[in-house]
Amino acid sequence: MSCALNYEYSRLVFLILNNNIGEFVSDPKEADILIFPSTCCGAKTQIMNTLNYLTSIIEQKKEGAITFMSGCITRTFLNEEFNSKFIKYLNESFDYIMPEHREDMIINIFANKAKNH
Repeated sequence: MSCALNYEYSRLVFLILNNNIGEFVSDPKEADILIFPSTCCGAKTQIMNTLNYLTSIIEQKKEGAITFMSGCITRTFLNEEFNSKFIKYLNESFDYIMPEHREDMIINIFANKAKNH
């Protein structure tokens, strides 16, 4: 799902590992945090494939897992009807929606949570 024009995935992995936020698992059912970086949506078929993939992963997440979405798919679409439905989907499916190139938000969220505990 990652886009060659987007560097967020590599930077996000670096930030997570360097800030001891967690470890990586291959099964979404085991994850406490699900992060979807660099989601691609350059064409309608990519958008639909991405939505199908996201839905399949979200359906598998364990109860209480936190979800993050970032990448091009978080942008505003020109088709207002589609954009309205899509924003609703994002808000219902993800805990945090990060604008493109703002992967640092994850670090800030966890730093604030650590301070409050």
